[in-house]
Amino acid sequence: MTLTTILIAASIVFIAVIVWRFATRKSKGEIGEEHVAKILSKLPLPEYRTINDVYITDNEHSTQIDHIVISECAIFVIETKFYNGEIYGGENSEKWSQYIYKNQFQFRNPILQNRGHIVALRKALKLNPEIPVVSIITFSDQAYLHITTETKVVYWEQLLNTILSYEQKFIPMSVANKIYSDILNIKAANATNKKLRKTHINNVQVKINQSNNAIRNGQCPRCGAKLVLKKGKFGAFYGCINYPECKYTLNL
Repeated sequence: MTLTTILIAASIVFIAVIVWRFATRKSKGEIGEEHVAKILSKLPLPEYRTINDVYITDNEHSTQIDHIVISECAIFVIETKFYNGEIYGGENSEKWSQYIYKNQFQFRNPILQNRGHIVALRKALKLNPEIPVVSIITFSDQAYLHITTETKVVYWEQLLNTILSYEQKFIPMSVANKIYSDILNIKAANATNKKLRKTHINNVQVKINQSNNAIRNGQCPRCGAKLVLKKGKFGAFYGCINYPECKYTLNL
């Protein structure tokens, strides 16, 4: 074997290793979800049971839920965020803002995101309306939260105490067992469906594009009505002209 052949072979192996490392590298979101899954695994069994990374489909729509905790007190639907910097947002704002030094970035309001998850879960399981489903948004301690919301928005280290603070039992154990089994069946059916995951990502991007186009045209992305400039205690913002029926807001 010549030196040239050896160098070419070594280069091919090196490139293959680099490609493999990039292909298998986990995103920051995936790392955050794994960390929160470990936290939730500390909940006492069998009173609390956790299912992570659940995909739900409904016709052409798909939903990905980070974590679901089933208990006799409530069903907890948890959205994990692994962000750093200063985080600002409101209960009904379409976008929340992330400030890192002098740079501002926007991301979809996780409260609204999780509301959609809960609607999809209730529909898929055909849940009795009387069964409480609690939305929790959890951030890493690398974020500094500047928000006031009715929905639970907590740091990772506060997550267990937040769940355990719900003490009154509303769900019989037999019903909780069935809910747990049904969610496991949904996860098993969709776990290996790569096409579903790709479709989910595409659907999310389509919704983002539709929302951005509506905003650029001065329209509310929720109901299509006109956006008007308003003033609040935290400064100017755009709000839907159909308020209070539609509570969409866009911070400036």
